[in-house]
Amino acid sequence: MNHEDIKFTVLNTMAEAMPSTAERQFIQEKVDTLRFERAMRSRHQRQFLLRAILYVVIGILLSLTLQPLVPLLVSHLTERPPSFDRRSTADLTPFVIPVRRHSP
Repeated sequence: MNHEDIKFTVLNTMAEAMPSTAERQFIQEKVDTLRFERAMRSRHQRQFLLRAILYVVIGILLSLTLQPLVPLLVSHLTERPPSFDRRSTADLTPFVIPVRRHSP
């Protein structure tokens, strides 16, 4: 028996021992609320587990799909671009701006 089962048992025993129907009904509503929260918690846990499984499956399928492209990508990244293999044809001599002197 876990903690929630003990709580349900105690609340049901208390509800049976109550002489007035208002108090009994209040405790029964509390038990129903606890059962609903328990059901929702288990539902959320199942949804989380299914979502995690789905993400893992999608990741595996993507890795299997992209695996043939890996050698192509690696070779493309390790190659030097052609611009580094050639010498630069640009004129790199400094440009001097002639200064005009104005007489006052």
